[in-house]
Amino acid sequence: MPDSALSICEQASMLARKYGYKNMSAGMLGGAISMLVEKDSLDKAKMFMDIYESESGFFDKNHDIEKGREVYYYPKGNYYMALGKYDSAEYYFRKELNAGKDFNNQNAASRGLALLYQKTHRTDSATKYALYSYAMNDSVYAHMATQEAERMKAMYDYTRYQEQAQVANMKSEKMRSKLMLISFITLCIIAITIIAVQRERKKRKAALIQYKKSIAELAKVQSEVIKLRSHGKNIEIALSVAQDNIEELNNYNADMNLLIEKKEKEIEQLQNWIQRSQNRKSKELHIAETRLKESEVYQTFDKLAMKGVPPTPEKWQQMYMTVIELFPDFYQFISSKKYALNEKEFNTCILIRIHFRPKDICNLLGVSSAYITKIRNTMMKKLFGVDGNSKDLDLKLLDY
Repeated sequence: MPDSALSICEQASMLARKYGYKNMSAGMLGGAISMLVEKDSLDKAKMFMDIYESESGFFDKNHDIEKGREVYYYPKGNYYMALGKYDSAEYYFRKELNAGKDFNNQNAASRGLALLYQKTHRTDSATKYALYSYAMNDSVYAHMATQEAERMKAMYDYTRYQEQAQVANMKSEKMRSKLMLISFITLCIIAITIIAVQRERKKRKAALIQYKKSIAELAKVQSEVIKLRSHGKNIEIALSVAQDNIEELNNYNADMNLLIEKKEKEIEQLQNWIQRSQNRKSKELHIAETRLKESEVYQTFDKLAMKGVPPTPEKWQQMYMTVIELFPDFYQFISSKKYALNEKEFNTCILIRIHFRPKDICNLLGVSSAYITKIRNTMMKKLFGVDGNSKDLDLKLLDY
């Protein structure tokens, strides 16, 4: 329906120009030119050609059309052939033949030249280009068949790839669902683990607080027992020299013994509890010696020893707590009721175990070196039931 096609082409060009698309408007007239030439509307065809060439932007400064649009030279050659301007017609047909190397342009240009030479009665040239046009026409159909086959193959490949993509997408969705499920389960496990770890930490923290509290209580009770024992010995001395008040002193001594026995039971209970706690913490105590040297109370004792100043009762209490924690077996040994060590003997044993020299022990206890030597010599028999000198005592205490 060439008339309808021509009308729509003109209307589209007019609308494009109306809304300011000048180049697009001129470019749309290219298809109309061929139809106008075939209808012998040569004046209108010439007007459209002038607009197309000047406003479309498809032509360079030499008025040569851009590559790929050489087919325009065919209707222009037909226009000049219709006007009887055969030289101009031949020029544009040959221009298309030389510039347009594809089958369509070769076919159109050779057909135009064949018609031109037929009009000008140049039979040989007309036959030559007619045969060439026929060959190019076959090539066009062959090329079109190849293109159609390629198009069909592309459509088949597209359908096949689309199916493969759908299958891959389904697999991907299944894998994504699995990954989401695995991720959810993993997050649940992590959350449960974190909760369990936090609970275990709270339990350990509570146990550690109880452990420290028990150590402090044991140190306090042990200190009280040592003082009570020392006080008991003083009562025994008083009994031997004060016969007048013997009944009162005996009653007082009996009460003192009951108190000592009660405190010793407390000590035994605390030591048992601490021992169970320390069994659970055995791995944490394998560097006890290092921890002792790095502890604040040890460093305080070391400074006081160099200055010759005895520690306060509070400092001794801190030292008891440290020794209970780091050397529990040793502390349990020297605090045993069967040895009944007095305060100075008890503290001497501790200072020997934590590597203080006799001179430092004298300074920390506020006694003479002769007194310490005497204690060290007598305690070998008292603690181990064998005779020995002070050096033997040091070695045995350091083994705990």
